[in-house]
Amino acid sequence: MARRANSVVGFPRSRKAAPPAGEPQAFFLRITNLGDISAAFGESGLVRVLWAAWSRVGAIPWARLAQGAMEVDGVLFRLATLDPDPGPAWREDVLRAVCAEPVEVGDVLVMPAAEILDAHYLQTAVMPARTRKAPGEVWLKDMAAAAAVHAAVAQERLEFRFQTVRSADGATTLYEPWTVLVADGEDRRTDLETFRPGIESLGLSRYIDWRLTRHAIAFLRRVPELKLGCPLSAASARLDDWWVSILTDLAADPDLAKRLVLEVRPIPREMVEEAQIFIEAVQGLGVRCALQGVGVEITLDQARRAGASIVKLETPSAEGPAETLRAFVDAAQTVTPNVIIPGGGDRAVAARARAAGAPWIEGPADPRRDAKAAARAAGTSLEGLYARWMAVRSDESQAG
Repeated sequence: MARRANSVVGFPRSRKAAPPAGEPQAFFLRITNLGDISAAFGESGLVRVLWAAWSRVGAIPWARLAQGAMEVDGVLFRLATLDPDPGPAWREDVLRAVCAEPVEVGDVLVMPAAEILDAHYLQTAVMPARTRKAPGEVWLKDMAAAAAVHAAVAQERLEFRFQTVRSADGATTLYEPWTVLVADGEDRRTDLETFRPGIESLGLSRYIDWRLTRHAIAFLRRVPELKLGCPLSAASARLDDWWVSILTDLAADPDLAKRLVLEVRPIPREMVEEAQIFIEAVQGLGVRCALQGVGVEITLDQARRAGASIVKLETPSAEGPAETLRAFVDAAQTVTPNVIIPGGGDRAVAARARAAGAPWIEGPADPRRDAKAAARAAGTSLEGLYARWMAVRSDESQAG
């Protein structure tokens, strides 16, 4: 795919990339002579040369880095701000090789980019200002978690567990959201949502969301009766280059688009306008959008402005007095008739949701499907997930 002229790497073309006045300036490293290296060493040698150079970047003192450019083993690195700069065209395999691990540069940990769209667009972690002597403990922890999650996504060390959104009487299924678990090297699994806040604060959620949405589309193609909910960071709810190929595919397959639900995490007030444009575009293709955290992290007014076809009330809203919950459900239904109360796995929560008139309740999927998924007999790839799904469907048919 030819690179688009005048595009800003990792940012929508219409957005000014410079940080707001008074904010610490973010910066990152960019390789500027990629074409020369490729011409000299070929593609196979390119990866080795870049990786060798990148592994030595941490030894370069800040005095040289502050000058804005440096050369390591024939690779020219440039200290780039977030000012518009088309930069070179990147190859996905090169990016993965070069950016597999964070690197310490002076007192700051640098993780340039693990995010890719069609091997041409990348996104970078926002780093602490150079004036700081060292990044904070929380920042380092978030960066380590982000690196681990990106590695798990790239290596497909993911597992998917299903929830179900059913009508209050249990007769109708609206859709089935999946929970994404990240597996580490010691066979431990952690819900991806545990890492979301830190990853979002670093600005490193786009590649994860892109890959998960791609997984969801692939799975919907394999299971035509499924209506699937896929989680999405608020930062990804913006209409930019990351969505070009996905929206093209969805536009070409309207039946599939109607079976996809994008579950958007709570949207900050300053991002509602961008989210509204995104939601209008994807829902115009038949995709449904569900806003999470309504009532606690996002107000009904913000939800109304965003225009999503589904709202999910935050669980604490379901724990207050019954009359308060009913009033809130009634108010939410003025935004959209598709109001969901999560936590239906707890019988008390489910009973209160029904008493409050909630039309939809989210709870666990069929326990036989959970047991089959937990067995992980066919691995964690999409092929394995499909095999487990079909095995459970077969069990359900025989039991029925």
